[in-house]
Amino acid sequence: MAQVRRGKKRKAVPNPNRRFMALSENIAAGEALPDSKEAEIEVDVDEEVESVIEVGVRSEDESDDFMVVTKHCQRTRSGREVKKPRGQ
Repeated sequence: MAQVRRGKKRKAVPNPNRRFMALSENIAAGEALPDSKEAEIEVDVDEEVESVIEVGVRSEDESDDFMVVTKHCQRTRSGREVKKPRGQ
């Protein structure tokens, strides 16, 4: 007689769409949206974009005087620099 084996216990995975379902129900009902961290994150991202734009702005005089010499290096999919590139 063959012995019955139990399957491997698996960790319960929460449904990632649950919060979106709750938001859609609130919007459909016309209720006020609850305070959440997403609003704070969006504000922070906007501030970061503005700072990046400010850093990227240069006058024409500076662009003539400043030359950036970059060494082109190959990178792996994980972002690590390849020390010895393949000879193709």
